[in-house]
Amino acid sequence: MGKGRSWQVLLGIGAGLLVAGYALSLSGCSDATPTTSHPAASQLKEGLNVLDAHDASWGFNAAYVKAGRVVYIESRTGQPKPEVYRTSEPDEPPNEMDLRFVDQSGRTFWAQRGGDSWVDPTWETDTQWGNMLAGSTTLAERDLDYAAAQEGAKALAATLPPVFQHHAYHLNVFTKLTPITQDPVAVAKAGLNTPYASFASSTSTTLTSYKYSKATSCVLWICAASHSAVQMQANGAAVINACNHGTCPGGSGLSKDCASTGGPFTYGVSINGETSGSKSVTSGCTTSYNWDSGGYDHLCNDDAAYELWETKSGSTNSSQGGQITFQWYGASRCRGDACGQSPSYFACDCQTFNGCAGDWNTPNCP
Repeated sequence: MGKGRSWQVLLGIGAGLLVAGYALSLSGCSDATPTTSHPAASQLKEGLNVLDAHDASWGFNAAYVKAGRVVYIESRTGQPKPEVYRTSEPDEPPNEMDLRFVDQSGRTFWAQRGGDSWVDPTWETDTQWGNMLAGSTTLAERDLDYAAAQEGAKALAATLPPVFQHHAYHLNVFTKLTPITQDPVAVAKAGLNTPYASFASSTSTTLTSYKYSKATSCVLWICAASHSAVQMQANGAAVINACNHGTCPGGSGLSKDCASTGGPFTYGVSINGETSGSKSVTSGCTTSYNWDSGGYDHLCNDDAAYELWETKSGSTNSSQGGQITFQWYGASRCRGDACGQSPSYFACDCQTFNGCAGDWNTPNCP
């Protein structure tokens, strides 16, 4: 257990929908490699199209067509969440799950990562900010994409069979979120106040990350620690939700408590919220997750601290160091009952930084 933690929690505690030509067989296994191709809108019917829902343990591919405009919806099932989250949040999906929405040009414009890396490695390049913001799509056009995405998510959640209930959970949360294109603060920061403004990253990128937190690991009305999740935004148009192994931004009990901003960065940025250091696109901690941290590992609040610092610097090599070398002694607060000291020590390799004392606290935004 990391230094500064004064309280220890004891917790021991089939069917498919198919569209001809785009689905795998019902006999497919969860480790199969299904198609991720996107049929053109002209090949689809108006409204909801379920392209591949053969195996809930893998995920699904779907599309939603609204007035000839198509948005593709994809979900993937990752590894089981750490036991502390499965136990303290029994109403949430037990696995880390990824979700994304892709526009008719093949650009991902909203993505949610459950853990430290994308479950489907083909999403890694697509979720670089530069690729998410490529082209010259206007704010008005992107707003149409968000409208179709939320309508499609609602229809899909109501259509998928019960075995897909955990995917439907995240779809329903998404339908309740305010699209970034309708957030006046985000639009103003990105300079998208005119109808014809483009949010492409070829010349400039503005980043804003909102940190969400709540108490977690609760037993008999006593909550040991804090959980932190981060919603990363770019140019008032693209979003990556970092769930950091637990409840995702917009999920039950989480409140938005602070924000970090960065930019405008004249030549764009290279980060994308991906936290696997072995991949070509990186962000956040590259060590393994450990609820107690203190060793060569990290927990959700260390992930959040690094994601917030990357926003300020526009780079994985933040002013506090990059990836495993990230270390920050900063202000924090306890959302539970026994989180530890403030200021706290946050790091990706906690063994090298005072055992990450106090990182059961949620970090304040730098």
